[in-house]
Amino acid sequence: MRYVVFDLETTGLSPISDAILEIGALKIEDGVITDRVFERFVNPGFPIPYYITRINGIRDQMVADAPTIGKVLPEFLEWIDGAPLVAHNAAFDMGFINANSRRLKLTPPSEATCTVQLSKRLFPRERRHNLDAVCERLQLAVGTRHRALADVELTAQAFLRFQAMLELA
Repeated sequence: MRYVVFDLETTGLSPISDAILEIGALKIEDGVITDRVFERFVNPGFPIPYYITRINGIRDQMVADAPTIGKVLPEFLEWIDGAPLVAHNAAFDMGFINANSRRLKLTPPSEATCTVQLSKRLFPRERRHNLDAVCERLQLAVGTRHRALADVELTAQAFLRFQAMLELA
């Protein structure tokens, strides 16, 4: 089975008024993380709020020459090639993908498997299910965080562990 694990960095929380800054994704094929990676900056068309730069380190000059979402999203949708998607807090990321797909008159991908929901299912007594908590619980080595590809790599590792745990259940 093939999956695409993805993550977005955005200028805020609203898929209507905020924009995608970065898309990171990787493919899992037959339970193995491949070296096939999608990583693109996106020019949001307006200055990045200071508080967002403090979170993810993405600055205006880093995206100044990047293509707009009108170019990057079609590339991403072609790259995933219909594979099932996986994301941590998938509702958030899919909200941005779906809103931008509608604006650009593109067919959005189907729903994504959410590793937050998998964590809640597998660890119902735990209160926290953010990516840091999941990595700690699964003893995954955490390096850089809050950049799309770094978060994707952690999410992919968590997803594979969750799959193994569900197969044993």
